[in-house]
Parts: sequence; structure tokens; C-alpha cells
Amino acid sequence: MTRSTRPSTRSPRPAGRTRAAFAAMLVLTVLGSSACATRFALPDATETPTPLPDITAEPTVEAIDPRCTRQFPGTAVLLHEGELETRPELWPEVPSWAVLCATEWENDATQVAWYATDEGISRAEIYRYYEHEMAGYGEYGRAETADGEISTGVFPPQHSFYIEATRDQYRITWSIDGDYAD
Repeated sequence: MTRSTRPSTRSPRPAGRTRAAFAAMLVLTVLGSSACATRFALPDATETPTPLPDITAEPTVEAIDPRCTRQFPGTAVLLHEGELETRPELWPEVPSWAVLCATEWENDATQVAWYATDEGISRAEIYRYYEHEMAGYGEYGRAETADGEISTGVFPPQHSFYIEATRDQYRITWSIDGDYAD
């Protein structure tokens, strides 16, 4: 057997010291584990059972609002306002009597959001709510179209919009199409 002729950078340890250190670690490990076993013993069992979680309960799953399935059968999906990419940051919150049900893109800069309302909410109530909530933020007015009256306007800094409502539902169309800042 040939040995390497290159010098080693490690200094050799005496065999006796290595064995003594190993033996000391082994003794401490055995003593330490037996001390832990007696120091942290499990408590005695009691008559009172610990309640267990109910594993038979179904997990809570968010569902499509019934107003959506009633107004937009087959097209309603579970959506959140934060998913609307063209909605202006300061746009009014959705009223408590309405829920977002669907969205679509007309082009790269125009998104439409479809909302269902509680039964009996009129077109006038929908327009009044948004016009009141937009006071001080945007410019708006009413206009006649072939489909009836709409609420339309601009919402700074770069959005135009229109709201088209019928009984129990409405749609808001936002377009990013200009610079409307003062």
C-alpha cells in the first residue's frame, strides 16, 4: 500500500483523546435522556375527556350569491371587487343590496362588471346611489340611449364610465381612455 507524498494540512490527534471525548459525550447523552424522562413525565389520565375537533363538518366553501344565479343563470361566477382591473381606485363601494356576478372585456381598455341586486331595486335607486357616492370625485350625468336612460361620466384621472340599469340588475362599463385630471 502506498501513501500519498503530499503533505497534510491537518494536524493529527492523539487517539486516546478522541476516544475519551466520545466516551464522555456518550455518558452525558445517556444521563441527559434519563433525566429528561423523569423531569417531563406525562400527566396521569383524568376522567374528563378532551374535546376533539369535529372532523365530520364540511369545510366552509364560498358560494355564488343566490341573487347572481337568479339574475344571470349559467353565467354567474364567484368574483370579488378586487378582481376588476379597470375599476378606478376611488370608485364607490358596491351597495349592500348589490353583488358582483360576472365580468367581461370589450377590448383591452374596457371592462364590464355585471351586478345583481335585491329584488325590487329600481333603475332610479341604482343611479341615485352611485351619483350620490361619486359627488366630489367625478363628473356624471344622465343620457338617453336606445335601451333607455344611463348614468355616464368621467372619473379622474383616466376613466370614463357608464351605468346601465334595469330592475334587479345593472352593469358598469369602465374604460381607460383619457386624461381627465383637473
